[in-house]
Amino acid sequence: ALRKSGNIDALFSFLADHPQTPYERQIKHVVDSLSWLQAMEQNTADAYQAYLDNVKIGRFTGEYEDVAEGRHDYLIQLKAVEGDELKDVEKVLSGFFKALSSVNNKEIQKYSASVLLKFFDKENQPDTVIADSLKADFKNRKIKSISYTLPPNLPEIIKDNKGIYFTTLSVKLETTFADRKKKKQSAERIFNIELDGEKRVRSMYQKGK
Repeated sequence: ALRKSGNIDALFSFLADHPQTPYERQIKHVVDSLSWLQAMEQNTADAYQAYLDNVKIGRFTGEYEDVAEGRHDYLIQLKAVEGDELKDVEKVLSGFFKALSSVNNKEIQKYSASVLLKFFDKENQPDTVIADSLKADFKNRKIKSISYTLPPNLPEIIKDNKGIYFTTLSVKLETTFADRKKKKQSAERIFNIELDGEKRVRSMYQKGK
């Protein structure tokens, strides 16, 4: 029953109450896997460090120790962007979403990497065809236009040791349909955004998708 419960504290309590149990190895394996899943869900340097600390004192079997060390070392070097660098990134993000609203290939290319690793649900999209793909989608869905509006204050933007920028944006969308009788639709979507070292958008996709 404990094995199926996923309750780490209960599993440790069982080990404390039954130090000679023949299931010790199995239980520690289960605890290790559950603790690793928790660390990945939190995905913070502190969470991975906690996992590593427990491996050192023997609480976990440490099957994910090498991966945890790699992720911990990566996360601790991330830094928030500030000053003129931050202004430059914000300018690119603002220009990119304005270009998407106008469905203008030339403007989209101005703020995009030559190939977007991910754009909505598509991968490896050349910046030269983004507007064309949007227009094709509009035609299929009988949409006249979609406007994208960023919040007045953008959230924190993070940069890694490879010069890649990351942020998560809450964007308001207003959809106008070709059929004038159909009312405009307003929605809010959360997008994960990445920019390359030249401060060009290289990835944009809906969070949770």
